[in-house]
Amino acid sequence: MIPYKTSKDYKRLKELLNEGKYIVIFYEQKWNDGYITKRCEFACKCDNVYHIANSTYFNWEEGHISFEKLCERYNVEFIEPNL
Repeated sequence: MIPYKTSKDYKRLKELLNEGKYIVIFYEQKWNDGYITKRCEFACKCDNVYHIANSTYFNWEEGHISFEKLCERYNVEFIEPNL
C-alpha cells in the first residue's frame, strides 16, 4: 500500500480546483440512522460549479456557507498532489 499525504487545507483545495485539477477527496456521509461512513470520490470545478462531497454547489461565496465551512461540515480530506 502506498501512503498518501492528506490535507484539510481547504484554501489549497479550492486553488487546485480552480486550476482545473481533479482531486481525490475523502468525506463523511451521515445516514438517517446516525451511521457515518467515510466515502472517497473525485472533486472538480466545471463551468464555475464545484462538485464535491457527492453534491454540486453553485456560487459558494455568494450563498449562506463558504467553501471552507462546507468542507468542514463534511470533514473533507484530500490527497495532496505531488507533481
